[in-house]
Amino acid sequence: MYRNATRPDPWRWTLSMALLVVALVMSPVAIAERPLSGQVNLNTAPAKQLALLPGIGLKRAARIVTYRARRAFKRPVELARVRGIGLKTVRKLKPFLRVKGPSTLKRADTGPRTHGP
Repeated sequence: MYRNATRPDPWRWTLSMALLVVALVMSPVAIAERPLSGQVNLNTAPAKQLALLPGIGLKRAARIVTYRARRAFKRPVELARVRGIGLKTVRKLKPFLRVKGPSTLKRADTGPRTHGP
């Protein structure tokens, strides 16, 4: 069968588009996912610090702040009572959660940074 030189192979085009989408979707994750150190106090941490937790963005962080305004957390597992956060997420976040003491959560430094020339 004759193949038109100006028309790309549909399988090659589909594969290249799929790889492009994966690259675009994954690149911000790779950049944003630096390791965390410390713990966050669910009862006192600001929304911006709560948003550092993996899987918790600003929207869920705002829900946590709204929830704790009505009822303080007594145990970290109570985080699952917040809409949009389940037990699976709580288990993943458990090493970073506390309900007493200071919030010390921050992104870990992964090495020296150079700022411009």
